[in-house]
Amino acid sequence: MGIADLPDVTNSDDRNRPIADICLSCENAVMSERTTSVLLNFSALLVGALVAIISVTTYEWLMALPDERAAIAEGSSLLVSAASKAQIAALMAALTAIPIIAVCLPIWLVLAKFRKNNWIAAAALGITSTVGAWVVLFDLETPLSDALIASLPYGICGALAGVTTWWASPGRRVSAASAN
Repeated sequence: MGIADLPDVTNSDDRNRPIADICLSCENAVMSERTTSVLLNFSALLVGALVAIISVTTYEWLMALPDERAAIAEGSSLLVSAASKAQIAALMAALTAIPIIAVCLPIWLVLAKFRKNNWIAAAALGITSTVGAWVVLFDLETPLSDALIASLPYGICGALAGVTTWWASPGRRVSAASAN
């Protein structure tokens, strides 16, 4: 809320208004700004989650496509097509995004409190949380080193989602404007 959003008390109409009415209109302006900020932050999280889902789906489809083409060339049948693998990956990415966001959001708020919320922190948080989620949720039977290597492409998708969320967040524009 800026100075322009406050009621003009020098106006002759506002001089006759009780102070309680003027304060109420100021409070409503602050509440609408908070609501707008929450909605903008929520939309930034949604954009980041969508980027994660799209990038994981694209990765899975691109990895399954050569197997599908080879099977078609050999004349053998496929158990699952590349498109089906991509659809399953999209569903799993959407379901995995929820706990990742639940873990990353409080960490991001702490980083924002100490003014360390930049694109590097967003990428690092995205890659570490995604790799951690992959290892914990999907690769429990494999050795840790193999699970970490297997989860790296998904970590890159998480880093991309983190940077996108940072880019889409309204706090980035506010902190950049206050730095100038």
